Amino acid sequence: MTVTLQDQSLDRIAPADVVIEAIFESVEAKHALSSALEPRMKPGALLATSTSSLRIEDLRTVLARPERLVGIHFFNPVALMPLVEVAAAENADPAAVQAACAFVRQIDKLPLPVKSAPGFLVNAVLAPYLLAAMRAVDEGVAPEAVDAALLAFGMPMGPVELADTVGLDIALAAGKQLADGIVADADLADAGVIFGTGFAPFTGGPLRYRAARR
Repeated sequence: MTVTLQDQSLDRIAPADVVIEAIFESVEAKHALSSALEPRMKPGALLATSTSSLRIEDLRTVLARPERLVGIHFFNPVALMPLVEVAAAENADPAAVQAACAFVRQIDKLPLPVKSAPGFLVNAVLAPYLLAAMRAVDEGVAPEAVDAALLAFGMPMGPVELADTVGLDIALAAGKQLADGIVADADLADAGVIFGTGFAPFTGGPLRYRAARR
């Protein structure tokens, strides 16, 4: 894969305090762009990636200061969803993570610190939810009926429509990682899923909802 970069346009980032790379989900493409961005940035500026399905550890290998790369993951529609995941790789620079959280708060969003893993928290939670919906459709349930049932439950969008919006490739990649420790505790996990996906707020989040039904 060849990625063509326009050097003159990249030079315009020199005064920026925060640079967020948002190219498509390809390690090679992100390597090419971030390695071109880093030397053009002023000292102390924050370099972030908006990946939703790739590990930060895999994206930072081409950088002179790999510990300074963080993930800043917005949710669609960006104007309406208040949550932003701030992803830290192993041995990340704490100052860079703090700067990323401060930036998110400055733009009136809620930062959720997460560990680097494909899908982070929210997309990794979404993957089995979307998979269950797709299985119901495969078993003969009408897609409209699946979406209607979850809308009646309190979700802002049905899972079939959501799968089409997110993209099945991203959902499948994220679903391969549902490991413990992505966030600090269950309360943050519940809050992240509510504010990141619109999970029915009356439940208190999926973990609290599951515990209440036991």
